[in-house]
Amino acid sequence: MDSLSRATKNRVPFFTKNVKQKLIKHIMGNAIKKDIYIDSIDGGKEHLLLLVSLGVKQSVAEITQALKSTVSMSIANLRLA
Repeated sequence: MDSLSRATKNRVPFFTKNVKQKLIKHIMGNAIKKDIYIDSIDGGKEHLLLLVSLGVKQSVAEITQALKSTVSMSIANLRLA
């Protein structure tokens, strides 16, 4: 298992309870499609913490990049920003 942390730009408090719930649901759905196993997601108003289990052929860098783009797309698609 590996732990990943993503913070908002300049640590601006962005993740309200409602926004965080929608974003987590979207991230989990996209992770499943990309064969990424996320054990848990949590965080505060300015960051998300993900506990991820790496597959045999997955690297931390690949997973981080995939999840980073998923979060950016999720925010845009859900019009959360």
